[in-house]
Amino acid sequence: MATKPIKVAVFCATALATSTMAAMKLQEALNKRGITCRTTTGRISDLQSNVNLTHPDVVVATAVTNMNVGQPIFNGIPLLTGIGMDALVDEIVAYLKKENII
Repeated sequence: MATKPIKVAVFCATALATSTMAAMKLQEALNKRGITCRTTTGRISDLQSNVNLTHPDVVVATAVTNMNVGQPIFNGIPLLTGIGMDALVDEIVAYLKKENII
């Protein structure tokens, strides 16, 4: 689908295992749909500055946030539990298509 890798930023409370695991699962799910992506991870407290600096195509958070970063922040909990993961990936793909990113 995408001609160049999309940029995905995944945030959790501490930027350790949770965001890394969620990023890997999302990358795998997008790859299965023919979408190549590069993922970065970070702490939720750094979300605003990270988005301002890196301009990711997709923002995912496994921690609760009500920040406004100028684009949707997708709830990454399904990437950790597996429950609703396909629906989340569908939602992300629909967003990428709507925004003409892919």
